[in-house]
Amino acid sequence: MSSAPHCIQPGPIVCNPKPDTHPRVMAYVSNRLKEFRPSMHHNLIDHCDVLILSLFTNRQRYNLMNIYSDKTHTAALLLAEEAASLPPFIYMGGMGWRPSRPSRSCHSTPQHCIRIRLATGSFVNPGPTFYPCIQGFRSTVIDLVFVQPDQTLMVQVTQVHNTMGKLDHILLATTLLISTDSGATPCRALKADREEQIRFVRVIEGEFAMKVDEHAPRDTPDQIDAVAQAIADSFSAAWETCSREVTIMRHSKPWWMDECSVMLQAYWEQGLPEDWKLY
Repeated sequence: MSSAPHCIQPGPIVCNPKPDTHPRVMAYVSNRLKEFRPSMHHNLIDHCDVLILSLFTNRQRYNLMNIYSDKTHTAALLLAEEAASLPPFIYMGGMGWRPSRPSRSCHSTPQHCIRIRLATGSFVNPGPTFYPCIQGFRSTVIDLVFVQPDQTLMVQVTQVHNTMGKLDHILLATTLLISTDSGATPCRALKADREEQIRFVRVIEGEFAMKVDEHAPRDTPDQIDAVAQAIADSFSAAWETCSREVTIMRHSKPWWMDECSVMLQAYWEQGLPEDWKLY
């Protein structure tokens, strides 16, 4: 088991399956979530049928879980055993019922969800979530979404039928409200480098020289206003040329250096505890 959460890059992520098997749980992290520092947690549960993802914002951690429960309910039993040691979750999705019980529908929250303090999410358009290809099996509900009990009325689940294609499961879409403020403030700044600062001043001088004739008279208020405007325009043009856009976040630190990025990248690529310690 890992000793620390695994910081991940945007894109698809899976739990490593056993040899000669395929992944059964997966998540896709959008590039828009980068500022939330998405992390994968093998240290909480290290199993190929359980994927735990965390997002961080406003000094809070929001945990989400994706599970696949096979015919022996491996993931459900594992969750029941580990429930006391798990942090709070805001979402859990996946398969929790066997397709071999075609007549079974799901209207209550299973015990392993209750133990991790989650309740069944409400469907906007209720109905079967599984349409088996095997003749003689009836459509049933085996894919569900679970959210915090106080969110069951606000967070609703929608079956997206037009994306089903040839699959036998229907995509379930859920919108979660975690924060209205990501804590990120985009702005422009000069690089903390003396050469860059010297370049900034020289660009101002060059812009001003192009905008103002040094031999032009400066006797009237209009002439003085024109020079003042030229100074302001020179500063503005130099700032746009030399500055770069940065995002200041609540977790941003003034001590961040290029070496920090190198060590973090090494951990992302290898996932070794010693690389995390160095970072």
